Amino acid sequence: MKRVVKKALDMGIDGIHFDNIGYNAEPDACKCGACRTLFRRFLAERYSGSPEKEALGRERFGFTDFTHASVPWFNRWNQAINQRIVSGPLQQEWLQFKTHSLTGALIDLARHIRSVNPGALVEANAGKAIGVNVQLWHGISPEKLYHHLDLIFNESGGFRLNAKGAMLTRVREMKLGRAAGVPVIMYCHSDAELAESLALNQGCFAGGGGRKMNAYFHKVKRYAARTESLAEIAVLYHAETLAYSVNEPYESFITLTQLFIERHMPFDVVHGKHLADLSRFRLLVLPDVECLSDEEARLIMRFVEGGG
Repeated sequence: MKRVVKKALDMGIDGIHFDNIGYNAEPDACKCGACRTLFRRFLAERYSGSPEKEALGRERFGFTDFTHASVPWFNRWNQAINQRIVSGPLQQEWLQFKTHSLTGALIDLARHIRSVNPGALVEANAGKAIGVNVQLWHGISPEKLYHHLDLIFNESGGFRLNAKGAMLTRVREMKLGRAAGVPVIMYCHSDAELAESLALNQGCFAGGGGRKMNAYFHKVKRYAARTESLAEIAVLYHAETLAYSVNEPYESFITLTQLFIERHMPFDVVHGKHLADLSRFRLLVLPDVECLSDEEARLIMRFVEGGG
């Protein structure tokens, strides 16, 4: 892949777009001999090699030797689509391994691209619709991956009203990009979708809209690209909570943010790594967040004790 990328850059290409990245959904994720070896090495690095790691490994698994560890399996009687909670330690580790591997591969490729041409754009089609456990199914972690790229492509459906009159929007997907400081490219097939992107997406869009709307966009894009959020509400998009469940935390996140959108209450999406500095927010919402680390809990308590 690096040789192909370098050949393209040597020909004068301005950037590289990685399309449809991610693991195949279970049960079709790769489980070849190389992947099994890397998975065992991943477990060994996390749970052996020091007294602290080994103590954690024994607490989690009962042992610290992963020489014969296998990958989680599914079959016709135990189908992946039926799983609602990822509670088994080995399954949780396999999920983390996929995220770690995919993120590491893209970081490696991004560094290679920038070493060949520091000005080249690095983009990936890593954006998915909110409500899908992309860590479980595809190994994609917005918190870990997005900020290593220059652009995120997201092919989610556009702005519209559903049969009951509720507003369907891509605001959340755009705010996930803003949380990483990365614009999101989205298809815009109408003036409404283009306006949505212009208002909330740091001035980035792809296709669509009428001539008048596009002319307006190009007139003001240099201002839109430098906008900063004034939201005083933060909603935590918590990686571990969302990785180990496929229902309640997503429903809570979507329902709560839908309320904010329809009530015109500005909010930002934040990740666990943002908890260290919440000084510009008055309110932090944890929608059914259930897997906080001790450090994350401490930072949230500090925010509350400081008046949040």
